[in-house]
Amino acid sequence: NYVISLLAGHIGGANELALTLGKIINAVPVITTATDVNHTFAVDVFAKKNGLFISSMPMAKRISAMVLDHKPIGFCSDYKVIGQVDDVFTNKPCETGVVVSCNAYRSDFKYTLHLIPPIVHIGIGCRRGMDFSVIEEKILALLEEKNLSIYSVCDMSSIDLKKDEEGLLEFSRKYGIEFHTYSAEQLNQANGDFVPSSFVKSITGVDNICERALVYNC
Repeated sequence: NYVISLLAGHIGGANELALTLGKIINAVPVITTATDVNHTFAVDVFAKKNGLFISSMPMAKRISAMVLDHKPIGFCSDYKVIGQVDDVFTNKPCETGVVVSCNAYRSDFKYTLHLIPPIVHIGIGCRRGMDFSVIEEKILALLEEKNLSIYSVCDMSSIDLKKDEEGLLEFSRKYGIEFHTYSAEQLNQANGDFVPSSFVKSITGVDNICERALVYNC
């Protein structure tokens, strides 16, 4: 008679599943999530639909509570928003707001919820047997230098000679980042102005790995 959404109603998709199953078996979907009950904007649903990483679940809950209390919430984005921004947001100055950006350090509000799009690609190369800790340190340092969150990285790429490089594979596993590799022939097909290295070419058959792998992957 009833389909009850019990856990992970928004991010896990339980609410949507309950509605779907209710239609299939002609049962009543039971959904108790406050934003759904009140038919209001849910920031975690917005993030999931747009493939955005939620930087802080406590802050997301704060945003949801403010929506329910009809309190002003700010919004800004580094990227063009297609369509209308939900009317729960305001252009007026306010303490709490949502920022869509790869920069997790950007704070336009006193209390900021960062929604991070995974749109950054990394091209990488390394010496054989490079320790994971060194790879991790270098990548994280570069991201910090560029004000990019690790959660903004969607994948990394290299030459196929590195497909079994344990340090790169461990980084991929730890941060859940896809790792793609390509042959020297494929990398040589990449178009662009790359910094060449005769040494790299003598070893791999291609004059540049990092930049070419990045361009070819994209």
